[in-house]
Amino acid sequence: MRSPGANKSPLVAMLGLLMCCMTSIATAQVQEVSSGQEEPAALPATVMAGNDSPVVLVGGGWQRYSEPQMLLQGPRVSLSASWTRQLAGHPFRLDGLLAGADLRYSSRNTGSISHAPGLSGHIAGLWQLSHAGSELWSGGLQLELDWTDLHGTSSTGHHGYRRQGTKAWLILEHDNPQTGRLQGGWLLRGRQFSQLSDVPQQIPLANVVNTQRRGAFLKYEYTVTQGALKDWQLDLRYMRVEASDKTGQSGWYEPRNQTWVVDLKKSW
Repeated sequence: MRSPGANKSPLVAMLGLLMCCMTSIATAQVQEVSSGQEEPAALPATVMAGNDSPVVLVGGGWQRYSEPQMLLQGPRVSLSASWTRQLAGHPFRLDGLLAGADLRYSSRNTGSISHAPGLSGHIAGLWQLSHAGSELWSGGLQLELDWTDLHGTSSTGHHGYRRQGTKAWLILEHDNPQTGRLQGGWLLRGRQFSQLSDVPQQIPLANVVNTQRRGAFLKYEYTVTQGALKDWQLDLRYMRVEASDKTGQSGWYEPRNQTWVVDLKKSW
C-alpha cells in the first residue's frame, strides 16, 4: 500500500488541461480540401460524429483495486465526454473522464477503513490510423490521475495516508459499431506519491515517490444503438501494473497491483 496526496486536489491541474483542450477542439476549423484533390473517405457514421457539441455520458458502477496484501473497492459515479473533429484532414477524438468513489480498504495485516473517498480521471487524444468499411483503427496517448484519501485510523489501530498516482499510456483502439470498441494501453511511465507524513509519529515519516515502468490495460465499450436501451453504454476495464522501483533506506516500493472497473453509462 503506497500513498499520494498533494497540497491541493490532484485533479485540479487535469481539469484545467481538459477544459483548455476541449475549448481548442471546439473552436478548431476544419481544413478545406483544395480543388483538384479527392475528398477524404468518410468515416462510419457511428464513429465520425464531427460535432461541435460533445457526447456526454453519466454513469455509475464498481471499481476494485488490489495488491497482494490489500483490497480497495466500492461504488463509483462518473462523468465522461467525447469530441470528434477533423484536424488538418485527419479525424481526431478527445476523450475525458472524471469519477468519484466511496471505497472500503481492507487488509489482513492492517485492518479496514470504510468510506474512503477516491477520485480518478483521464484525458486522451486519439488519431485515426486506418479504416475499412465500418471498422476503424486509432492510436494516441492518455494521461491518467487517481487520488485516494486513506488518512485516518483503521479497525486495528493502524494509521492510513493519502496516495496519488499519475500514469501516461500509449493506446491502440479498434472500433466496430456491431461488436463494440476495444482499447489496449501500454504504460509509458507511472508515478506514485505516498504521503507518509500523514501517519502521526514523534519523528514524521518522509513522503515517498515511486516510479512504475511496466503495465498494461484492456478496455471494452459497447453502446446500444436502437431499442429501449438506446444510448446506454457498458464499459469494462482491467489494468495491471508491475512493482515499482525501490526508494529510501527502507526500500519502499509500490507492489504489483490490478484494477477492475465496471461502468454503465447513459449518453445525453
